[in-house]
Amino acid sequence: MEKYDLPLKIVKTRKSSASISISVRSTGIRVTAPIWIPSIFINKFISSKHNWILEQVERVKLPSVKKGIVNDSTIPFFGKKLKVVYHADPNTSLIKIELEDTQLKVIHPPGYTPDLIENIAEKRIKAWIFERALVEITDRANHFAKRLEVSYTKITLKKVSSIWGSCSPDNSLTFSQQLAGAPLAVVEYVIIHELCHIVHRDHSSRFWALVRSLDKDYKDHRRWLRDNRQELNIY
Repeated sequence: MEKYDLPLKIVKTRKSSASISISVRSTGIRVTAPIWIPSIFINKFISSKHNWILEQVERVKLPSVKKGIVNDSTIPFFGKKLKVVYHADPNTSLIKIELEDTQLKVIHPPGYTPDLIENIAEKRIKAWIFERALVEITDRANHFAKRLEVSYTKITLKKVSSIWGSCSPDNSLTFSQQLAGAPLAVVEYVIIHELCHIVHRDHSSRFWALVRSLDKDYKDHRRWLRDNRQELNIY
């Protein structure tokens, strides 16, 4: 079997799955397979995925770089790319944020130094982004909750890095602020996923069938989140 820069662990499961899966994290490579599949076939499967595993290992080994929001930087907003532009305006005494086409303007008084603008602008931009993200997510949650004939108690956006969303026992929905940078179809998948947990509290086949009934491309959307997490670290 090939060697990798991360530890590789094979886990046998008694679940009814008929397939082998591989996940690559910074802590190691995990291969999950039904207990009835012989080791020789598992090893052959791993070998067939050698190049893909190498790519994923290199990806997770990259340091997580926190990008700043500064003049001329580009930030993701629901799948669009917005360019941050500082704009001095003698008629304003405060820093404010305005969207003009694909430009996110940081309007400020002429006397502000670049350092002062940057210190204030990032917080203002994030507040502007998250306010609109909450409205967008709430509107779509209401739409899909109606289709599922379920109700939730509240929606919260939080700075969380380990999950995209969660559904509490009292049907309170929490979503990662990083979703503000994802395409709307991907955001809808996360919303659907959490709303479906109101019906099924597990990840059973019934749960995934319900998700699929509202999002036939949910696997692609899950893959997008996995492959693009680095870009969303700006939030």
